[in-house]
Amino acid sequence: MFDLSATTIRRYIHLYNDAGLTGLRPAYGRGRPLLLNWTQAQWPDVLTQSPANMAQLNTAAQN
Repeated sequence: MFDLSATTIRRYIHLYNDAGLTGLRPAYGRGRPLLLNWTQAQWPDVLTQSPANMAQLNTAAQN
């Protein structure tokens, strides 16, 4: 009916038995750790600059 394999259903049953409904919630990754630890006051200065002002993106584009 849901096009799931017996292994997947068995895994869901084990997760439910171990942790209840919270065990069935998706465990999404937290993603890549942040490389920048700027304060809120530092962001507006960076966001107002166009990419053409940055040496790594020396193009005529202004977006």
